[in-house]
Amino acid sequence: MKKACLFDMDGLLLDSEPLWRRAEVNIFNSYGIPLTEEMCDEVMGLRIDEVVSFWFRRFDKHTISIESVVEEIIEEVAFLIQTEGSALEGAVELVKEAKQKGWITAIVSSSYLKLIEVFVHKYELSDYLDGLYSAEFCTFGKPHPEVFLQAIEKLKGEVGFTWVFEDSIHGLVAGKAAKMKVCVVPNVYNENAKGFDLADLRHTSLKDVDLEVLEKEFRKGNE
Repeated sequence: MKKACLFDMDGLLLDSEPLWRRAEVNIFNSYGIPLTEEMCDEVMGLRIDEVVSFWFRRFDKHTISIESVVEEIIEEVAFLIQTEGSALEGAVELVKEAKQKGWITAIVSSSYLKLIEVFVHKYELSDYLDGLYSAEFCTFGKPHPEVFLQAIEKLKGEVGFTWVFEDSIHGLVAGKAAKMKVCVVPNVYNENAKGFDLADLRHTSLKDVDLEVLEKEFRKGNE
């Protein structure tokens, strides 16, 4: 059994949602889009290029380069992660424990690879991860399962023995669509969202995750 843990990053491992919101509000407003932090709830879990496209359509901004705005946001978020970002409770410990206990481990995120690498470097997790996968290289972002399926194929893992860890509805739907088991850890921004009951497990913190329980769930499904 090649068991695997695939971790989202934003809002799950890293308390990055406040950083993203600050960067997006600042930059979108500089282009005349009156974005507020509350409005960011509508696009949680989407790739940043999809976020930019969404707001440009909403506010009819067709003459501005999506690529240049995406780059501005990424640069600001990378700086904020490095200078102010903090790992969420139990995140670093769970990644290390899973790797030490023989699980395939990877970060599979809608975030850009550059930002994933900033986080991994900051918390010295390179030796505890078998791969870093970003939906920026996929045709579709979450809730499409493409990034999860690509990751598990490259990791030579098995869909039926994979747990996905997510904090968003988009991520949950993507993991379930990939036929993987999903553990959700909603954050303060989306804890009351509808749809989390589709998950196989739900916790309030990654420190509550028990890897032995996850293994038992695999055995249940194959009895």
